[in-house]
Amino acid sequence: MDISASGACLIADGPLQRGDRIEVAVEWPPMLDGQVPLKLVTLSKVVWVKADHVGLWFLRHELKTRGTGLKLP
Repeated sequence: MDISASGACLIADGPLQRGDRIEVAVEWPPMLDGQVPLKLVTLSKVVWVKADHVGLWFLRHELKTRGTGLKLP
């Protein structure tokens, strides 16, 4: 739903509680060198929960390359 440099708000598909630590991976729209797909991977702490909306604080984050599905010979 919303993302910043220090956290995010998302809709959870399962029960989470304040204080839980979770890993979240997000497909990142821009590509590395215009060709390599990226994903943002975070270790996050749940800081608030309201119904299915969850506020996260990023403890760690990094951009990683995603597999392209291509197989090398």
